[in-house]
Amino acid sequence: MKLNTIKGYFNASKQSKKILKERKLYFRPGKYRFSARHKKIYYLKNSNTEKFLSSLEKGYDFKKEEKVLFRLKEAMRILFLGLFSVNLNHTLNEFNGQIGMITIRGSTKIFDLEGKKVLTFFKENHEYQRIKIAYFNLSKYYNTTFIEFDDEKLYYSEHLIDFKPLNVWGEKEKEIVFDSIYNANKLYFNECSKVHYEKMSVSKKINEWQTKENLKKTIENYKLLLQEVNLEIPVLTLHGDIHLNNILLSENKVYFIDFEFSGEYFFFFDIFGLICQEPFCNSLSGERSYLISYIHGEYDFKLQELFKILNFNYEPELKKEYFILCCLDWAAQNNRSEEKTIKILNLYDEIETNYKLLVSKNS
Repeated sequence: MKLNTIKGYFNASKQSKKILKERKLYFRPGKYRFSARHKKIYYLKNSNTEKFLSSLEKGYDFKKEEKVLFRLKEAMRILFLGLFSVNLNHTLNEFNGQIGMITIRGSTKIFDLEGKKVLTFFKENHEYQRIKIAYFNLSKYYNTTFIEFDDEKLYYSEHLIDFKPLNVWGEKEKEIVFDSIYNANKLYFNECSKVHYEKMSVSKKINEWQTKENLKKTIENYKLLLQEVNLEIPVLTLHGDIHLNNILLSENKVYFIDFEFSGEYFFFFDIFGLICQEPFCNSLSGERSYLISYIHGEYDFKLQELFKILNFNYEPELKKEYFILCCLDWAAQNNRSEEKTIKILNLYDEIETNYKLLVSKNS
């Protein structure tokens, strides 16, 4: 096990211990362990928590060799993190949490699996207010799981709903999800079109991205291509992190969760997020169906309709440029590794090349 890996595990457990003690009145008393999974999770071990944590993995598409490596890492983490369990001995009086999770942005989620409820705490008021504003802007158009906000304690509560795991989705479910995002965007854009909204040029966005260490090489590769599309693009408050792991499907009703990355984005960012993030959370059949459908032009009509609402012209010949803009913005917001960004852009080129060959062959 690498020294940096051990150091990472130690820091994660130290951070989790601190939060457990600070928020102990929201957790059920007992012995808490640190998860061997991909997130910073601490949990009271029982059949319910194990089942729930297992369901979190079902959104990830592992190749056979990746799964073996994941299990080896998991075993090492179990051995190492087992040294850092925490016993909570107190009288429960606030909440009945059994699982805690530290998110990418540093907020803390506490899950009550029996009461079917989740609390999300924020360290900073400005982060809490940003989420609250986004919720009130978007909840009229997106189905959410929100219950209420607590301005004093800086948390919001949500329903914990039962949902259909990604690994049992078919094309019908994926179509339901795409249509749900399309319809929500259509309603939202119509409302936004009645008021003033800001615009941002592509060149300004490129200048922002050039300051990001994880985008320097990629920007150089695509800078000239994107500068040819130097348009003023409408900017709106959006969810900012729409992908299959942040979408819950329950009895054919679609719910959107995790508004942590909500903020100002190019207006088409959310619907493109679904398309460009699918390869990183797809566990259906290895197909990249949203991306393939987009490249094949199956979404052109709907995208033209959405763009038209904000007086912006959707040009199918700029399909790749729209996609690149969203991929780079996603990487900038999430601090995603350049390797992953290049991987999805290369995948686009591969699918596009195959499609052009197919069209040429059939013409």
